[in-house]
Amino acid sequence: MSQVRSHRAPVLAVAGALAVAACQGPEVPARPLNPNVTAFDRLQMVLPGGDGPIDAEVLVLAAIDNAPARRRAEARLARAMADVQLTQVNRPFVYASEIEYHTEGAPWTLGLSVERPFTREALRTAKTDAAVAERVAAQWALDRVGWQVRDQILKALVRIEHTRLEIAFAEEEVELRSQVEAALLQGVQAGVARLTDAQLAAARAQAARLALDAVRSRATEAETELAAALGVSRTAVQGREVRPPMAGVLPSEVDPAQFDAMLRRALVRRSDVLVAIAGYGAAEARLRVTLAALTPDLALEPGILWDQKDLVLRLAGAMVPVPDITDAKVAIALAHRDEARLAFEEVQAQVLAEAEAAWTQLATASREAVSANAEIEAATAYLRQTDAAIRQRTLPAVARPDADLRLLAARRAAAAAERRRQMALIDLEFAVERIFSDASAPRGAPWRLASEDTG
Repeated sequence: MSQVRSHRAPVLAVAGALAVAACQGPEVPARPLNPNVTAFDRLQMVLPGGDGPIDAEVLVLAAIDNAPARRRAEARLARAMADVQLTQVNRPFVYASEIEYHTEGAPWTLGLSVERPFTREALRTAKTDAAVAERVAAQWALDRVGWQVRDQILKALVRIEHTRLEIAFAEEEVELRSQVEAALLQGVQAGVARLTDAQLAAARAQAARLALDAVRSRATEAETELAAALGVSRTAVQGREVRPPMAGVLPSEVDPAQFDAMLRRALVRRSDVLVAIAGYGAAEARLRVTLAALTPDLALEPGILWDQKDLVLRLAGAMVPVPDITDAKVAIALAHRDEARLAFEEVQAQVLAEAEAAWTQLATASREAVSANAEIEAATAYLRQTDAAIRQRTLPAVARPDADLRLLAARRAAAAAERRRQMALIDLEFAVERIFSDASAPRGAPWRLASEDTG
């Protein structure tokens, strides 16, 4: 019996040591979610205090850095990188110990098994390829988030800038129509104007006041839209001035000769296109994983069973896949690969549609701007003629507000055309992932290294 105990002690010690080692793992500190930490708190550190102007590009980069979508994309990228590392690590020995107690016969049985899995090179390579493709897709998805945030911020800035300009136009119209209304009322009292004309002028003046209220509401909505894109409250951006104005951020024109080259590059290099390409690569690699798994897996699994005086050695063999199940898995993997190919074609079609639509809108807005500028020249000439006629007393003074209103309408049309042109440029930037400037050729995103933006 003493001999049995002498054998039992070292076996139990080894089994206990292995069990304790198996339970050890890296220490990961708890990180509970704090609902009080918001994007508002983070971004307030970036936005300048007080009522001073905000640099447009600084605002865009701050929004990209603090966007929840970017942080989520970064977490996805970190997970994908860990998945790649996991596929490249050789699996160690796997051991398990067990103690069974019997009420009859032998009072206890001690078992210890040690397994050494062998992963075939083809299977391990396919798994690594799939993980690498997922990592690449996560990297380009992170880049696409930057473009999405930039698109939202710039469009919100355009809306804010032009709604403020429209408020000034609306206030000017209210003033001019009020002058016409007052002049016609005086004319009615003097018996030189018709009451119906005065009533019509009063109705138009009231409509202009209502339009002014509507424009002011749109200005509030535009600031709210910018705040939502930044992830802050509206009070953080309310009334803030952004410098330079959008006319200084966006170019006056884009060389038509560059469009074809930009479009061709976007069809193969836009970030969501690259995500789709990586997705197809991952689907192809997962198909190779499924095919490689058709070969039986082998595992060397020696086991030691100690039952008081008996020592038994056991070996495990192969796991053979079931044909029906493997056929279904291959069919699923093939379907995923087809879906990935079609997703790539769909993204390319979207790139083509977005780029050409933006280019068409840009050309249309440019033509509208030419027409509006021509009308401004004509309205300015008419205003000079009206002033001369009033001085010569061939026209009444009430004709001056009408001439001013014509010029105001032309200026409004020009501002609307400029707004559409700026929106089209932002859409074109987003479609081809190129930032435009007057001083240089289209360049890549400023949040990426120059070496990453080749090709």
